[in-house]
Amino acid sequence: MCTSKYALGSACLPWYALGSAWLLWHSAIRILSDPSLANYGLINYVPAARTPSLKDDPDKRLPKDVEIAMAECVLSMFTSEKREVWISPDCKSRSSAAGRGKILSRYYDIRRKMNKSGLLTKSTSTNEHEDENENIDEELKDNLLWLQNNKQPWTKVNLLWNSTSKHRMRSLVNGTVPVATYLTKYPALQDPSGYLLLSTDFDVKYPNSGMSLFTEWPMLAAFIETIAPKPEDIKESLTEEGRKIRTIHTIPYLFPVITCAKKGKRQWRPSRQESADALMLHVKCIGDISISLANRAKDKYEPYNLSLGPQAIVVGPDLDNVSKSFVRINSTMYEVENPLKALDVTFKAMHALDCKYHKESLREWLFLEKAVYKINADKPEGRITTAWKSYTDFK
Repeated sequence: MCTSKYALGSACLPWYALGSAWLLWHSAIRILSDPSLANYGLINYVPAARTPSLKDDPDKRLPKDVEIAMAECVLSMFTSEKREVWISPDCKSRSSAAGRGKILSRYYDIRRKMNKSGLLTKSTSTNEHEDENENIDEELKDNLLWLQNNKQPWTKVNLLWNSTSKHRMRSLVNGTVPVATYLTKYPALQDPSGYLLLSTDFDVKYPNSGMSLFTEWPMLAAFIETIAPKPEDIKESLTEEGRKIRTIHTIPYLFPVITCAKKGKRQWRPSRQESADALMLHVKCIGDISISLANRAKDKYEPYNLSLGPQAIVVGPDLDNVSKSFVRINSTMYEVENPLKALDVTFKAMHALDCKYHKESLREWLFLEKAVYKINADKPEGRITTAWKSYTDFK
């Protein structure tokens, strides 16, 4: 067992501290036969004082002596393991995955995944983040500091949120603050009403578009019915909310089915149902939300290095009996009044947080952006030209 200078759950990868408990819980035989060991356990056996911190420098290489020390910890516990399997044979071969031992391979694998998920930023952004507040006045600094440490009273949150809007959004656009960090940096965003703050930022950015979806909806809904493969499915809805959801789910029929992502010989050609789900996901119970999104991430997003952005969700046994509407951003769930509100908040959150549209519904979001919200309406967008012109002519 590792002792003294070898620390469990060290500073190298603080997000994986649970790996230590994982090791202790499993028997040696089960651990060594379980592939999830590499994901959660052995990488935590690191000399704490001499380990490069990914949090401080995500580009830092793992020194050879640290790699060896980590491997020695593992080998001291599991004596039947072969040393050459865990330690890279020499320094030159470390640049090749084929020449890496398990320790080094896992180190870079975790670093790559954390970088893709937004938990890490490039080392150059560290200095940018440190300089973020250097050129702003003291009042703005104080307001930002207050927002980072308070979420009540709400009247003051709103006041200071408005006054700091442009500065905060600039930090997202510049990439100095990842979205995951931003959502936890300001505790008011974790409040059930936090989505209102994102809507506020959208209104600051696009002051004439705040109510566009609601004022435009009657015309938009009438237009969408004309392109529906089965208009009667929309018209015969039993409830008004059911009719709105079916209309939203019909928007993908404005466009032909195309390939939206490629990687090597693999490609993703999403169905219209997949595009519809990206606009508004319907699940029968709240417990299905995480499962559905996790499956989508695993099967569709991760293979193409894509990430799940803000997602509109409706919950109910069927589309005519929806009981709850949500917007999910990372692990934060906001309950909103109705399905149309969920679509509106999702769109605004994407812009307030500088998130990319979902790949499988990119054209649908662009259509809403230009035809409904009138954002960048003067700039041509070839991917939606035909649909945009058809809607304009319909009006």
